[in-house]
Amino acid sequence: MIFTYIFLFAASALLLLISAIALIRMFRRDLGRGIRLQNRLAREVRSLRLGKMLRRRDIDPDSYLLLQPASRIAEHIGNCRACDDVDRCDAALARPPQPGESYDYCPNADSLSALQRRRRSRSGEGH
Repeated sequence: MIFTYIFLFAASALLLLISAIALIRMFRRDLGRGIRLQNRLAREVRSLRLGKMLRRRDIDPDSYLLLQPASRIAEHIGNCRACDDVDRCDAALARPPQPGESYDYCPNADSLSALQRRRRSRSGEGH
C-alpha cells in the first residue's frame, strides 16, 4: 500500500516537472516572438513619417512603442503607409512647428491627438 502512494507521488511530481518545463519553454518562445515584433515595429515607426509626427506632437517614440498595443502601432503604420497626403505631411514636418497647427490631414490625427492629450494631462501641462 505504501508503495502505491510513493509511486503516485513520484508520478505526480514528474508530471508537474514536465508541465513546468513545457510552460517555461512556451514562455521563452513567446517572449522571443514579442521582442522580435516590438523591434520590427520600432524600426518601421522610425523609418516612416510616423516617427517624426510622434516627435512633432511631443509623443516620445520609445514610450509610444512601450505603452501602445502592437495592434494599434501596426494600425498606425498601415495608415501612414497608405496616406494620400505625403506632400502636405513632408512640408509640415520640414518646417518648425506652428502654434495651433492642425494635422487633420493625417490618417492617425485623432488617435495621436488622444495620446497627446493623455500625455499632457498626466504631466499636468495645459492647466
